[in-house]
Amino acid sequence: MAPTVLIAGGSGYLGQFLVDKFARDGWNVAYTYNTSTPPPFPTNPTAFKVDFVTGEGLDACFSYLEDDESLRLDAVINCVAVSQPVYDGSKSFSKASDNTNPINEYGKSKLDAERTIQSQWPRNHAILRSSLIYGKGPPAASVGRSLFLQFVDEKLASGDQTSFFNDEWRSAVYVEDIIRVCKLLIEASLVSNDETEGAATKKRIRGVFNMGGPERLSRVDIARLVAEVRGYDAKSIVEVPSASVSRGVASPSDISMDVSNLENTLTGVLSALASGRSKVGKGGGTESGGTEEFAFTKFRDALHEIFN
Repeated sequence: MAPTVLIAGGSGYLGQFLVDKFARDGWNVAYTYNTSTPPPFPTNPTAFKVDFVTGEGLDACFSYLEDDESLRLDAVINCVAVSQPVYDGSKSFSKASDNTNPINEYGKSKLDAERTIQSQWPRNHAILRSSLIYGKGPPAASVGRSLFLQFVDEKLASGDQTSFFNDEWRSAVYVEDIIRVCKLLIEASLVSNDETEGAATKKRIRGVFNMGGPERLSRVDIARLVAEVRGYDAKSIVEVPSASVSRGVASPSDISMDVSNLENTLTGVLSALASGRSKVGKGGGTESGGTEEFAFTKFRDALHEIFN
């Protein structure tokens, strides 16, 4: 049976990619949106208008999932305000096990949400701490705000002198990698009881993981890599400190992340899933040969995929 997934924030940038991918894969997908109209996905997944500030619309969403006996909710993915940093920015490549000390209200609310999830569902959660998310434009509809990678590309293409911070570092993460992460975590949680087919039991993964790209990049670094891949003149890139702009909210200087724990965990998932597939191969054959490792995509490689 196809998995059933509810995606909160399905009209946002990341949410649209997840809704589109899982629906195209034949999964049962429901999602929430808070725009005037739902994004026009070609697969027509089930949409619910929900205001997460007031809670309006949530009852109808949950009633639908509870009343339809043919559906069993396998996973809920929250894509609402997912990129808020919980680290204070005082060190490079923070680990998920490091102490958290958010320096603004956005980060504090994110950390409160993490703790609530851990308390309410102690055995059944995976918390993914992301950084700056980038990729192609959203698959279904505009998200009503400027996307950083597209902003950089447009500015460099114009040749206009544009300022970029040189003293804030992030582990920019490719949206396609996030899709892979979520899919693997969900597949790992779907425990098979079909012993007659010899299917391997998949263990549910829980805990807190950093989910960023493998590199520590400033906005200047990102702009220079875009210029390199796109063939733009890098002379239009102006390096400035973050203090040169008043943003009205404190921003941590370095929220680069150590993602080795998640990479190692998902390599184990791939191995277990491959083992399970090989055991149920027809005629005693196997579907998998060799060991596959999980690794986040390097920024330059992703740019070639996005723009070419």
